[in-house]
Amino acid sequence: MESKYLEEARHVANHTVFLRFNDGVRGEVDLRDVVERYEIAAPLKDPVEFSNFFLDPWPTLCWSCGFDISPETLYEKCRQNAEQAVAAGKAALLQTEDILQQRKQSADPNAISALLARVPDIEPENERDEK
Repeated sequence: MESKYLEEARHVANHTVFLRFNDGVRGEVDLRDVVERYEIAAPLKDPVEFSNFFLDPWPTLCWSCGFDISPETLYEKCRQNAEQAVAAGKAALLQTEDILQQRKQSADPNAISALLARVPDIEPENERDEK
C-alpha cells in the first residue's frame, strides 16, 4: 500500500485548508474542531494565527506553537468530505429528477385540468364589489 502524503496545503479562510495528496485526493477541510480539542492549539483559535502553517519535511501540517496534524488524519478528513459531497450530489440529482418528473407530469393537459378542477372558484374582487 502506497503511503499518503501532503503535496500542497493552502489556507482558504478561517480554519479551512485546501489539501492535495500524492494520490490525487484533494479538497477543503475545516480544522476548527481539531484546534478546539487541544490546549496546545489555543493560539490557533485566531484565524490569522491559524493561517500561518507550514509543511515540515515529513510533510506534516505544522504551526510555530508546536501543534501539528498528521497527514493520515488530514487524509481521512479530506476523504470523508469527498464522500459527503458525493452523497449530497447524488441526493440533489435525485431531487432534480423528481422535480423534472413532476413538471413533465404537470405539462400533461389532463393533469393540469385535474389540478384546476380542485381549485375553488374565486370571483375577482371587482365583481364581488358590484353585487
